[in-house]
Amino acid sequence: MDLRTQMAIQPTLQTSRLTLTPFLVSDAEAVFAYACNPNVSQHTTWNTHTSVSDAEHFIRWVHELSLIH
Repeated sequence: MDLRTQMAIQPTLQTSRLTLTPFLVSDAEAVFAYACNPNVSQHTTWNTHTSVSDAEHFIRWVHELSLIH
């Protein structure tokens, strides 16, 4: 499965202690909080975010992928 397909699939994952839900644009500040850290982004497919706007664009990109698949 290629990266775009993997990113497009956003199930809700739930355990007894944790629930992971698909990204929402309202999550942009929280995404930015970790995506702006170069120690984190070096292990990802995206560049280090320099603004909340970068996180918003990333979330919108993920949403567009989910509409395609």
